[in-house]
Amino acid sequence: MYFNFLPAIKYDQKPISYPFSESDYVVAKNFFRRYKISDTAFTQSTYFNKYALQDGQRLDQIAEAVYNNAFYDWVIILTNNMVNTQFDLPMSESELRKHVESQYDNPYYDYHHYEIISDDEQIENFGKVLIPGKTVVDESFYNNQKTLTVGTLPDLSSTSKTVTYTKNYIFSEEGFDNSFVINTKSANFEAYGSGTGIDDGFVLYAPFRKGARSVGYLRIRGETAYGGIERFVEFYQLDATELTKFILKGKFGTNFNGGEFPDLPNELLKLQYKTSPTGSWIEIADIIPIRMLQYFEYVSDALQDLGYGGTNRPAGQYDNLTVYETDGTTETSARVNVTVESDGSISAIDIVDRGELLDYTTTLYIRNEDIGNGFFYSDPSQTIQYLPDVLLYNVSLDQAPDGSQFGRYSTVPYEFSVDIPIAARTPTTQFRVFQPSNTGPVMDQYAIQEIEYEYETTYVVETPLDYIQIDNDNYVIDGVRWTRINSAWYKVTQIGYRYHDNGTTNEISGSELSRPVTEFEYEQTENEKKREIYILKPNYVTLLVEDFRKASLYKKSSDYVSNRLKKTGI
Repeated sequence: MYFNFLPAIKYDQKPISYPFSESDYVVAKNFFRRYKISDTAFTQSTYFNKYALQDGQRLDQIAEAVYNNAFYDWVIILTNNMVNTQFDLPMSESELRKHVESQYDNPYYDYHHYEIISDDEQIENFGKVLIPGKTVVDESFYNNQKTLTVGTLPDLSSTSKTVTYTKNYIFSEEGFDNSFVINTKSANFEAYGSGTGIDDGFVLYAPFRKGARSVGYLRIRGETAYGGIERFVEFYQLDATELTKFILKGKFGTNFNGGEFPDLPNELLKLQYKTSPTGSWIEIADIIPIRMLQYFEYVSDALQDLGYGGTNRPAGQYDNLTVYETDGTTETSARVNVTVESDGSISAIDIVDRGELLDYTTTLYIRNEDIGNGFFYSDPSQTIQYLPDVLLYNVSLDQAPDGSQFGRYSTVPYEFSVDIPIAARTPTTQFRVFQPSNTGPVMDQYAIQEIEYEYETTYVVETPLDYIQIDNDNYVIDGVRWTRINSAWYKVTQIGYRYHDNGTTNEISGSELSRPVTEFEYEQTENEKKREIYILKPNYVTLLVEDFRKASLYKKSSDYVSNRLKKTGI
């Protein structure tokens, strides 16, 4: 019925091979002749009713139901300004999904745009409408507005890190790491002794190795012949390029702890190395010095002549002080730290260097002048008398009363360490402990229970910061954007949306006020919009048809043939 109202047009059609011949004409309906309803008409509820289309519902069915004439479907098309019903009518759910999946790569996750949340949500969240709902905004609004703050770009350079690790070998009467020893002279593995006398064997702590307990040690023991008998224990070759320290855990004899005291100069135990099997042994240092300051006692608040200085000895921490022999003038190689309290009493004397080869004595001194030079008045005439030196008594140079022996700088029993020189740090270094000579009796002088190698390795550590370099002028560091402008670095910060409420300024993020809309959600919303159409009320259909009929007629012009026909061409 719709096409019956359309006027015709004569198209000029000349043969291509004879462009200047007489024209032929083809008569066709003028589909470009349209009748458009004014948009303001839809605001007049007098003329139209709103209607929601359902999936699969056809316009001719609606026309039949409303106008009792299925051919009036064109009235619905015309009154809703539809151009192509294939695209202007809503799709079913399955059709919609097929459509979006063919149009987009990832329609259910990729964003089509960002829009302000609904008015109702804004009122619920903020108490009022800040921006009209559904307003389209860009991504920068959703991610907040960007501002630049001058700053110092964090240091992204690599650093070096040094890690210390150890390898230790525990000896025993049998088993354990005894195979680490590849050659000996006047040395063998021995079970624990009683720890008494001059030849009853040592008592040592018993470390574990793989769940088993050590029951013995590697002993350095002489032979029957007298004089000039060297002793040694060689260990297998190893890569010592990162080795920094050699630590021996053991004990030496004192003539009453189960072993003989090494009383000759060459009876010291030394550490040696060589860097090739045919090379000569090179001495590093003594492993176990003898006659070290092992133990002493003192009275912190005794009478003045026993070291109590009264209120005139200045309080403080006095470090690395020399320890003197009994005469008060001869220095020893031992050093201590002394803590003096506010009342002049001494609360602590800590050994920092036990020294070595000290002369046997039962008393030592710390000079008063080294701990503040306190003084007192000895008579009513106020003649100054300086306080006496601090007396250290019950001094032991071989071991503490409980049998403990300490390294020169150590507070750990039986632990003696030697720093490894650079020349000994090669991939083919071999070490040995060596005693140049001995007095000859068949008695233990040294016990070695454990050898420990301490290594240090240095490696490059990348910056701990998580960063991405976009280019030379732009970075993202720990989630923060940095940019360089005219040689200055700026931190790109985000500022949310600000609004005023009852005299205060509030700030919210863009993501609180807006939301992302996926491509599928956008197409789904657009599809739902097509469901709402306008139906012209039946009593106005005749008037519309008559108006459309009149609007379709041609007015007189140069190509006018009749009010139902016009022509084109020359």
